[in-house]
Amino acid sequence: MAVQNLASYITWLEKRPGQYVLAKRADDVLRAKQAEKMAITFDLEGMSALNGDAGMVSTLLSLGVRQC
Repeated sequence: MAVQNLASYITWLEKRPGQYVLAKRADDVLRAKQAEKMAITFDLEGMSALNGDAGMVSTLLSLGVRQC
């Protein structure tokens, strides 16, 4: 379910390029700040979003999920 929710959020963000930047790298945050836009990242709590499949890490990473 997490991937479907992320896809919905990303679609919503992509329809508003004048307001938001999906930040996948630090440079994206700087670019958003310079353009006076909000940089967005996603964070998932716990391991349940992986559905027991470590291969999901790269999928979630490509969708903009970051963990600090």
